[in-house]
Amino acid sequence: MTLHVRIQRGCRLIAEDQTSRSVLPNSVIRGLKKLCHYWEISRQRRQLAELSDEALWDIGISRADALQESRKPFWK
Repeated sequence: MTLHVRIQRGCRLIAEDQTSRSVLPNSVIRGLKKLCHYWEISRQRRQLAELSDEALWDIGISRADALQESRKPFWK
């Protein structure tokens, strides 16, 4: 049996064997999805910190608020 696990853009998890059925236990899949969720939060916060002052003004967020948010740990 060959197991292929791929994480596509946007953290879409695909774990299938050659018969196209999921072969990972649900707990493993949930754990991988949680990791993807944390990665996505971290990516969004990095992008927020990189926005220009004009872009932050357009969305109604101050530079201080953006920096405060970007410094939060990924699990919060």
